[in-house]
Amino acid sequence: MNRPTVCKYTRCILGIVSLLAILSSCSTTRRLPVYEVKPMAPTRIIRNVQQDRPVYKNYESKKVTVEIETQDKQNSFSGQFKMKRDQCIILTLRKISVPLARGKITPDSVMLINYFDKSYYSEELGKLKNILPSGVDFPLVQSLLTGDLAAFLSDVISNKELVSTIDSQQYKIETLLSQRVISAREANNSRRWERYLRTLDENEFITHTFWIDPQFFVIKKMTCQNLKNEETITIEFKEHELIGRSLFPQYIFGEYLSAKTRIRTEISLSKSSINTDKDFSFSIPEKYEKMNVIHLQ
Repeated sequence: MNRPTVCKYTRCILGIVSLLAILSSCSTTRRLPVYEVKPMAPTRIIRNVQQDRPVYKNYESKKVTVEIETQDKQNSFSGQFKMKRDQCIILTLRKISVPLARGKITPDSVMLINYFDKSYYSEELGKLKNILPSGVDFPLVQSLLTGDLAAFLSDVISNKELVSTIDSQQYKIETLLSQRVISAREANNSRRWERYLRTLDENEFITHTFWIDPQFFVIKKMTCQNLKNEETITIEFKEHELIGRSLFPQYIFGEYLSAKTRIRTEISLSKSSINTDKDFSFSIPEKYEKMNVIHLQ
């Protein structure tokens, strides 16, 4: 099986923001202590992140607030979500206590119910390429909602040169550009730079940076910069809570910036728990009309 490319994961992160727009036992917040952070090799940091991944079968947040800002538009929703690990995610969205939509995402399909229009949509993920951004991926949606980017971290650093430093009392891991791309930038050679943009693989122009807590090894922040497309994506995980025996973020911030587009998303979670709700039934009300692809575009 081919390894997923960095480009795919980059598009997936943007896809999460777009998907939210389309869908238009609680613990005390644990403050991480400040202490002396000692230098550590990138491979060891990554190994610790993998070892401390969240442990759960089912995860849910009974209260979710989503705020989306795109250019000059702002919108907000509330609702809840629950997920059965590696199998499905069920989202419910409301606006001022009025049910708006309910969705179920699986590794293979998407089902959406629009309560306002009394309609629904059901399709395989592979047939939604013209609607959702390329590379929308169930595992990454699941990873972002739980702050579990261990697999993503391992994939993006593959065949990349790494450097680790200490920044703001956190470990900072950066993937570096290839030497020929660095040389072209430093030489300020526009002709060579344009040739590279045309001929080199997009992955050579992408860098990732991760900030990792030095005690609990949760990823606190990630940035992805694409020099070829002049895009930057930022994801932040805050307000981690100890739920069961793992830390889960209760605030997720995402931002996408390009020359023409700016999208900001804030997700606040509360009343979160693991392995409690085992009901993942999902039914479409009778007499609801099925939408087609044209209606969703």
